[in-house]
Amino acid sequence: MSGSDSAKYIAMMVIFLGIVFGSTVFTRTSTVRQYELIPFWSWKAIWKYRDWTLLKKCQSLTI
Repeated sequence: MSGSDSAKYIAMMVIFLGIVFGSTVFTRTSTVRQYELIPFWSWKAIWKYRDWTLLKKCQSLTI
């Protein structure tokens, strides 16, 4: 690999990272985000609503 190839790859990486950061980090709005983390939320929903399709989805993810 020659020096010009390395320069091309570095330039492509900088462009790629610029696109990724430009479309994600730099375009964020400054709003307050609120969230609540609930461990095992899917199992609580299965038990509460008897939603067996959700249980099948959870089982397929673990297999």
